Parts: sequence; C-alpha cells; structure tokens
Amino acid sequence: MRMVSYYNRSVIIIKIVNDNGAVMFDNGYYTRVGANNDPEPVSAPEMPAFFAKFN
Repeated sequence: MRMVSYYNRSVIIIKIVNDNGAVMFDNGYYTRVGANNDPEPVSAPEMPAFFAKFN
C-alpha cells in the first residue's frame, strides 16, 4: 500500500492478489459468482466438484 499525490489530492494505491485455492469462511465453503456470494455453504455431495475447480 502506498499513498501518492494526484492533482493536490491524496490517493491510496492498494495491491490485491488472489489465491487460487479454496478458503474456509465461518466453518464452510461458499461459491462466488461475480460480486455475489451464495448464502448457502457448499453441501457435502457438491464438495468433489467444488474442489475439482482448483486443480
């Protein structure tokens, strides 16, 4: 993170990197499509297909 001056304004520049693996949140795995999260965690029968996406 760094701050620069741009036309007499302070601008913060943040670098965000993604992780290609699955990350647990609140003791569950959730799918994400665009900017939305599916409020239901991935069910046990869906787990193999879910984790196959990360290979």
